[in-house]
Amino acid sequence: FLLIVISLNSCKKEETKSTSTSGSDLTNCKITRYYDVSNETKITYNSSGKVSKIEEFEENVLNNTFTYTYELGKASYVNSTGREKGEYILDSKGRATGSSITYYQGQDPTTATSGEFSSYKYNSDGNLIERKTEYLSQSGTTTYTTTYLWTNGNLTKEIEVSSSNTTNITEYEYFTDKVNSIGATDAVLEFTGVQSKNLQKLQKDGETGETIVSFTYEFNSSGKPTKIIFDEDGELGVINLEMICP
Repeated sequence: FLLIVISLNSCKKEETKSTSTSGSDLTNCKITRYYDVSNETKITYNSSGKVSKIEEFEENVLNNTFTYTYELGKASYVNSTGREKGEYILDSKGRATGSSITYYQGQDPTTATSGEFSSYKYNSDGNLIERKTEYLSQSGTTTYTTTYLWTNGNLTKEIEVSSSNTTNITEYEYFTDKVNSIGATDAVLEFTGVQSKNLQKLQKDGETGETIVSFTYEFNSSGKPTKIIFDEDGELGVINLEMICP
């Protein structure tokens, strides 16, 4: 659900209180809408539970639409301008084994200007354990190899090494009494297999130990999370959630 957090620029500050979802079975819930004070994203699913459309709004104005199509062993999307196209090669369990995302010139949507190409590996539990991504642009090519370490069903460490030998390490901690009711959304958006079983509590710099961002949550009476509250460098952000559950 990191994609959800970093894709919105939340700046609303408020005091919040999180409650436990211990005992609730919400692992198949999917987010249909998330928003802050100025940005909004709507997600539509098809009858098979796969994402079919993503709409992005800013100040109530539709800025971009991503439309998804599926065929055997493959998922594809294109945005409303035709300047971004993606394709995922899927295994029998619907997980990406390879992907390509291509970006095109604003003046000519047939001419590619940059792209990213990835390959993926999973463990026996279906968790992503390695992703290799090659970024191509007019200025050159950079490759990143990211290794994902899992403990008790949760992603606990991410190690990214670039082709220029720079390393970035991120560590994660979780609320072990709160089921990850956001993970199913992440899985269908990125096709990256089984997600962490608990809701994320914080991210830390793996080299300095400093907290990068911390999270708390608010829930409704049925245990669905309705807000993600995150604290990054002392600045509070709030993301409101709307979800559907089987």
